[in-house]
Amino acid sequence: MATAPSLGVVPRPDPSPADWRLPGRPIPGELFKRALGYRQPTGDWFALIVPAGIALGRLGCWLNGCCLCRVCETSAWWTVRDEHGLPRWPPVPLEFGFNLIALVVLTALRKARKFPGNLFHLNLIAYGLFRLVHEGFRDTPRALGPFSGYSLLALGLIVFGTIRFVQRERETHGASHPTVPPLASALSVKSADPVVPSKVG
Repeated sequence: MATAPSLGVVPRPDPSPADWRLPGRPIPGELFKRALGYRQPTGDWFALIVPAGIALGRLGCWLNGCCLCRVCETSAWWTVRDEHGLPRWPPVPLEFGFNLIALVVLTALRKARKFPGNLFHLNLIAYGLFRLVHEGFRDTPRALGPFSGYSLLALGLIVFGTIRFVQRERETHGASHPTVPPLASALSVKSADPVVPSKVG
């Protein structure tokens, strides 16, 4: 039987409030952009910063022993031990790895100029889906039936990210293929016709 690695610290069972603040962090930036009259999307840069920041934050979780998950029936190479020696689902390594993968994928999409202005919304959808599944294994209080507060927040990220992704895609394609109203098109063609004077006599 494999021995699970030890956390090495006393666990702090209460969840970190940093996860709750994440969805609200873009709000001050959007308000600041509106105050300056800046209308260009900046989410692509933010999409690269967020996974890197969360990954670094998870290193702090590992050092402080927080964000523990449910106890596993058997110990395996992928489980982690708490201070009592119990094998648990590895929340910190999984989320650390997810955010590193997200950072690599989002960087590649940005370099390939895929989904311009929409990378942050893709990140919200992906992180929401990951966190929704991951919450099923975390040892956090349930707020509504089988769902914890983080599960409900993850659902909100998925819904919000999907709505904004669709809206941004429509805005992007609409801007790249502008449509001219029929009346304006007819007037422009008519005004472009040369005026031929009629002969008298």
